[in-house]
Amino acid sequence: MNQEKLSLPTAESQQEELPEEPTVKPAVRLPGWIKGVTFGCPLVIIVSWWWFADRDHAIAHAISFVSIVLTVTSLLVWFVWGSDYQRRWRLWAAGLAVLGGLSAIILFRLEGVNGELIPRLRLRWTASGTLDQPTHREVDLSTTTPADFSQFLGPARTAVVENVALADNWQQQPPQRLWKHGVGEGWSGFAAVNGYAVTMEQRGSQEWVTCYQIKTGELCWKHVIEARHQTFLGGVGPRGTPTIAEGNVYALGATGILRCLQGSSGALLWQQDLLQLAGTNVTADLKAVAWGRSASPLLVDDKVVVPLGGPVDGTKASLIALNKKTGKVLWRSGDRQVSYSSPTVMTLAGQRQIVTVNEDNVSGHDLQTGQVLWQHAWDGQSNAAASVSQPVAIAPDRLLLSKGYQQGAMVVRIESSQVKNSPHPYVATATWVNPSVLKTKFTNVTQLNGFAYGLSDGILECVDLEDGSRRWKRGRYGHGQLLRVGRQLLVLSEKGTLYLIALSPQGLQLQGEVEVMQQKCWATLCLYGNQLLVRSVDEIACYQLSVQTQ
Repeated sequence: MNQEKLSLPTAESQQEELPEEPTVKPAVRLPGWIKGVTFGCPLVIIVSWWWFADRDHAIAHAISFVSIVLTVTSLLVWFVWGSDYQRRWRLWAAGLAVLGGLSAIILFRLEGVNGELIPRLRLRWTASGTLDQPTHREVDLSTTTPADFSQFLGPARTAVVENVALADNWQQQPPQRLWKHGVGEGWSGFAAVNGYAVTMEQRGSQEWVTCYQIKTGELCWKHVIEARHQTFLGGVGPRGTPTIAEGNVYALGATGILRCLQGSSGALLWQQDLLQLAGTNVTADLKAVAWGRSASPLLVDDKVVVPLGGPVDGTKASLIALNKKTGKVLWRSGDRQVSYSSPTVMTLAGQRQIVTVNEDNVSGHDLQTGQVLWQHAWDGQSNAAASVSQPVAIAPDRLLLSKGYQQGAMVVRIESSQVKNSPHPYVATATWVNPSVLKTKFTNVTQLNGFAYGLSDGILECVDLEDGSRRWKRGRYGHGQLLRVGRQLLVLSEKGTLYLIALSPQGLQLQGEVEVMQQKCWATLCLYGNQLLVRSVDEIACYQLSVQTQ
């Protein structure tokens, strides 16, 4: 019998017959620095919003933006150059990132930021409003009427109009637009007299003072100088509101040129360069007053009074007074750099005086001589945490100050000094301070019956003036502007919506709202009778508001 020869498998053949083990791709491991950025930045955002929630939204937005950009950029850099992913995926990621960046640059233009540092983008092919040219017609600014709104924030510089009662039902009687058209850039508000309104605007390299007919929007005259102010955060153009007095127009431009114009035609009567008077220049002044000269000229007695300031390391004057007819210097007073507030006249402790918020204090000055009557510290830097809001007299001897940048509000009492040989005849002391209320970054406060109302970091707030306690805080309007009309409040939001609110310490009572602009609104409101002038970054409009019938 034949035996089959048995052959044992060799080691080589046995190895060949074994099934192949599946290849295990190593897990993707993030480097330590990527983990730190990826998990640390969200934590930074959460902590910043918790910390700044009731302090300054702009800072929280800035921290969030930087954290998000840092996280996304770090992950992209690692994915493209440091990861083990297939080459094609890494190239796709790099290509998409480049394509996205180029598309954004091609499609959009960056037009600055809003009051909370959120970038404002516009499609590049979006056309701006058409700019009118003047008709060069004679106007009458010498005749006054009860409806006049002749200066910044109204008849008394208090953001109050008392002789108009607005209808409270905008659903049945909404505001009616009379006209709307383009305007040169800038943040100047309007001053209105006898049916005409004046403002300032930037057109190319020129700074214009312009006069419009309120009823029709017709541009009647202009006065032009070569001057231009522009910064990324503050935008382009002049920001001070002109003043109309005795038929003449007084306007201070962003680069420090103060003009007195004939109201009938816009012809120049006199002009002064404040920077030259202060011993500085545009370049140096921009480092100290980063967002341009913003004060509205104060006309009092025979004088026009404006903040002066001076070189960063040189002699400064808080205020300068000039003869309103000739522009001749009458006096200089104080020793502080300017802020973005405007001087105003008040009677405190029985003394009629000029009160001004300076870069880092507030002071009272004698009308005739400019003598400093009193002063009180009010922290600020005109190239950083700037003071913008107006002081508000809330009692015969008390003054309310408000400010953004986490500073809040303070009430100061003015009394005759009892100290012999005191450098000032009056003394100022704080009665209460509350950094959590009335953080009015770009806006102002108005008061009614012992309560203050203001946009506190963009939210409308009511505060008891007796002790600084908050009564309520509601509604997000951004860093817009407000104007009290009797017992009602007009609020123009930063995005261009107009609101009518009944003022009450019991809570927010909204009576109506209507969109009047589509772009950023920082300019103050002007109400001439029942005709409301509003302004955005590149448009102006007039709305007729319904009034109560007797």
